[in-house]
Formats: sequence, structure tokens, C-alpha cells
Amino acid sequence: MPGGKHKYDVEILGNHYPVLSRRDKRHVELVAKTVDEFARQVLASRHGSSSLDAAILAALNFADAYMDEKQTLEEVKQDFFTGISGILKSLDAYLDATTDNEDALT
Repeated sequence: MPGGKHKYDVEILGNHYPVLSRRDKRHVELVAKTVDEFARQVLASRHGSSSLDAAILAALNFADAYMDEKQTLEEVKQDFFTGISGILKSLDAYLDATTDNEDALT
């Protein structure tokens, strides 16, 4: 399936799940392993928790991390555009001054 989705079988907390993804097998397995490890940590630390509890807590943790990364990316983008804007203003001022000096010489 070039460019299409591939079907993979992943295991999380002993359950098998079919996953369709455009990503390669190694990536999908790494994601599933990360989820499985986190869910197992939740189950080990919260006695009496169900697999559903672990899955929901894992989803909350990953959503929180995603939102943090998204916010950080937005801040980096804003800083980048602010910096570029400052550079362009400085360049415009330099070019204007250079043009004014050339006009004065002619």
C-alpha cells in the first residue's frame, strides 16, 4: 500500500488491537509500547484500577503532554515571527538609509 494505510496488530495490557496507520511498523509499535508501559504503571500504582481506568488516565496524560507541546510550539512560532519581523524592520531601515545616502551623492 504505497502512501496508504497499513494494518498492524498491537498489544496493550494483553489485549490485541488492529491499528491502521500511514506510519511505519516500528513507529506504531513504539507508540503502542509507550501506551502499554504507561497503562501498566497506572495499574501498578493504583490498586483496584481497571484497564479502562488505566486507559483513561493514559489518555489524559498524553492529551496533557500534547497540549503542553502544542502551546510550546505556538510560543516558539510567535518568538520566531517576532524575531524575523525585527530583522526585516532593521533591514528596511538599513536599506532606506543606504538609498538616502546614495541619493545624496548623486
